[in-house]
Amino acid sequence: VISYFIAHVVLIFGFAIGICILIKEFCIKRKLRPVLINFLPSLASLDKLLRRVISYGIIFLLSGLSSGYFYAEMLKRSFFLSDTKVVISVLSLLLYLFLFVAMWFRGFRGIRAAWLTIIATFTLVSSYCAEYIGVTFHVF
Repeated sequence: VISYFIAHVVLIFGFAIGICILIKEFCIKRKLRPVLINFLPSLASLDKLLRRVISYGIIFLLSGLSSGYFYAEMLKRSFFLSDTKVVISVLSLLLYLFLFVAMWFRGFRGIRAAWLTIIATFTLVSSYCAEYIGVTFHVF
């Protein structure tokens, strides 16, 4: 459970980095020079930081979901994927894995990586609200 919460904290930090990338790109394209932009690091270093944060977040998220799966199996609850929270968490893990592969092997950088990080973070945060969305409830 702790690794799952660490994953959330790390990936929320990735969300903040994605927002910083979008703001910096917007200001560069519009040739704006607000004072706040001068305090942000360069786009290249923000991209490197986002890549590193996403990789650590995936490791913690995968370890948290797998430990939850093994805990559910230990309790003989074989309906692990019928839980709405778990399904949305697995969906967000798949989005982050796609982002990871796209960043390392396909060259996703900048705006595309920032938007995909923001979308994946919204799916991850929506797993907290999943009890109220679906018909099922979190069983453990």
